[in-house]
Amino acid sequence: MSQREIAAHHYATGRPVRVRWDSARITALDSAVAAPSDLWIAPALVDLQINGYGGIDFQQDNLTGDDLLVALRRLRADGCTRCLFTVITDEWPRMLARLRQARALRERSPELQHAVAGWHVEGPFLSAEPGYCGAHDPARMLDPEPGHLRELREAAGADPLLLTLAPERRNAPTIIREAVRLDMRVSLGHTNAPAGLLADAIRSGASANPRSARQHSLARPRNHGLASEPDPGRHPCLPSAVPSRSSAAWR
Repeated sequence: MSQREIAAHHYATGRPVRVRWDSARITALDSAVAAPSDLWIAPALVDLQINGYGGIDFQQDNLTGDDLLVALRRLRADGCTRCLFTVITDEWPRMLARLRQARALRERSPELQHAVAGWHVEGPFLSAEPGYCGAHDPARMLDPEPGHLRELREAAGADPLLLTLAPERRNAPTIIREAVRLDMRVSLGHTNAPAGLLADAIRSGASANPRSARQHSLARPRNHGLASEPDPGRHPCLPSAVPSRSSAAWR
């Protein structure tokens, strides 16, 4: 029998609710009289950066379709049903090759097509300064050029593409505008840029800084931090935060 139901507490209100579903499709969401105290229900998560999961490292040259399915099934079991497959700083040709390989694997599997919503390239256009580069190899950092963007868009095809860069890299505003023209979303991260450069980047089209909490120095004055400057009330830049060493990529 495919019809099932469960009573749990709603993640936002804390109130008991009853969810019914049929053949993996939700058919009803109603109030309930009671629910187990330790059972909560919430929408599935979408993660904008998954470098690997469940012991499967995405930063390898020989990633297989089976490896990717194992990682994403474990991720789904932990509540995240879709993600951006993320490639991080390395030699640029190797990064492109890994992206192309992952995209080829995705095209062969309907399950992967659903789970991998798009691609995130974090690096090598980041700060090389100690602390700000995080776990990225500072020796691999580059200033972005328009040719890099064309290669990246070719490798990703028409799929959704998020590019994280540091706005203090040379010609960053020009590169951001070109990336937006190529239908990429640009986020700011791993940066030691002052507030003025951050504002320039946002005016050029950067629209997110998804990992600001651990990529900007806590030693900086509060009014110069990435999460507080520019003022999100005046600029369309969306800050959020993730844990550091406890990253879900290696749960």
